[in-house]
Amino acid sequence: MKCCVCKGEIEKKYSPEGKMYWDSGNNAQPLAEGRCCDKCDCMLVIPMRMGLTGDRAIATGVQLWLMREGETNENTKDE
Repeated sequence: MKCCVCKGEIEKKYSPEGKMYWDSGNNAQPLAEGRCCDKCDCMLVIPMRMGLTGDRAIATGVQLWLMREGETNENTKDE
């Protein structure tokens, strides 16, 4: 599935046992109609929902992305 914002591939989520449990991304509203990848969700969608702009939006987006990346790395399937 492709991200409706950046057109990149939406990440698949895996349990610690390696079983895929989610491949549908995130709700991209209010930025766009459709589903978005984790990076667009953190960097664009969530700050927009919170009404943040400028430096505060960027700082919040980066912090959210780093936290989510930590969670993703813990649950990445070894290929």
